[in-house]
Amino acid sequence: MSPELERWYATLLRLYPEPYRDEMLATLEEADRPVGRETTALLIGALRPRIGPGSPRWMWLSALRLSVLALVAYGTAGALAKAGRVVFSDLLPGRGLALPSDAGQVGATVIGLVALWALAAGRYVTGLLLTFAAFGCTLWAISWYPTLLDTLNDGQFWPLPLALVLMAPLLFGSSPPRGERPVRWLLAVPAAVVLLPTAFDASLNLQPFSLFALGLTALVWTVVDGRVPVAVGVLFLVPMLNLVVFWTPGYDADSSVAVWFTTYGCFAVALVATGAIGIRRQARP
Repeated sequence: MSPELERWYATLLRLYPEPYRDEMLATLEEADRPVGRETTALLIGALRPRIGPGSPRWMWLSALRLSVLALVAYGTAGALAKAGRVVFSDLLPGRGLALPSDAGQVGATVIGLVALWALAAGRYVTGLLLTFAAFGCTLWAISWYPTLLDTLNDGQFWPLPLALVLMAPLLFGSSPPRGERPVRWLLAVPAAVVLLPTAFDASLNLQPFSLFALGLTALVWTVVDGRVPVAVGVLFLVPMLNLVVFWTPGYDADSSVAVWFTTYGCFAVALVATGAIGIRRQARP
């Protein structure tokens, strides 16, 4: 092995616990396998211990936790994308609210951020109550729709109710997973504004391409952590539920609705199924 290659491997091995480094470097010197393959294997191997294996039940609870956090971040992002207009275009210039219910977007953003932090910290009862409150603000914010079906068709409606449903196993399960540095989850909200379908997309037209790109990235990430594709797969349920409304009486759905529903559904099934396989391999008996 050349000195340059040895230094490269030594740099990568700093990602591992110190007791393993010398032994792994000696193994790499003897194996003499392609550098690209070894580099990939070392990076994946360094990430997996940081995730930490658990029992199959614990891993699925952890996947549910990630799904809940992703949905709350999505719901909060939807409010944030509209709260920016309310604050910077209406309130700060002194124009006043176009609709009194627009204040609900600000309330849903603030409460949603606190709910996300509480859930990430493992305070599930507090997170549940705050998520309910954020959903109440969301309903107020979109209350100007003339019919219930129009309300259900709004992309802001579904993320928080789905999160509340998936939260039940975390509330009643024994030893639910708890995260470290929960404040980092707040960064998921601005990321969701861009990557997921929100009002922010009205100017950039990134959707649904960025959502599909996120799904494909999660599929690749299965080699590291099978919980991630499960959480991303749950996000695909939101546009699917929006499309279901078009098949109710009063809507005239065309063939494109079925095409998009099938596309989102295929992504959701592929992500959850692939994640389940990854969790099974990752879990400790």
